[in-house]
Amino acid sequence: MFKFYQEQHEANTIVSPSNGTFVALNEVPDPVFSEGLVGSGFAIIPSDGMIKAPVSGKIVTTSESKHLVGIKTEDNYVVLVHVGIGTAALAGQGFEYLITENQTVKKGEDLLRFDLDFIKQKAHSSLVVTTVTNIAKDKVVLGWTEDLTELVSGETPVVNVIIK
Repeated sequence: MFKFYQEQHEANTIVSPSNGTFVALNEVPDPVFSEGLVGSGFAIIPSDGMIKAPVSGKIVTTSESKHLVGIKTEDNYVVLVHVGIGTAALAGQGFEYLITENQTVKKGEDLLRFDLDFIKQKAHSSLVVTTVTNIAKDKVVLGWTEDLTELVSGETPVVNVIIK
């Protein structure tokens, strides 16, 4: 990892949405994420079943299966938090939203709760994937923070988003 020193661009810090251990996006066992098809980002091996807002903004994406949340920031980029691989097929079982679409949330606010043991048994993976989804890769720079070992939900800075 490296620390990015910002020059003329404003940095927006994404904090960890989950307690757990950092995983590089290219290690996620789903090519949709590992190849960056839904944006640049990172993943977490969760240690519990609580997801907190990694950024402040407006809830713009939810699903009937309750396994993901999209937040649009004031700078108009969307951060998607996706819980598990193969969790859409669970049709909401094991998930509970603590927010509603169009609600404004602050960084660190509770978004959703999930049954980690259930997800580990029923899904392909329990990884929590966080991506910046609506900006072309050549228009965004992710500046990683230095210490990405154990992450604290809603607190640990993971990456600074620099819009070119």
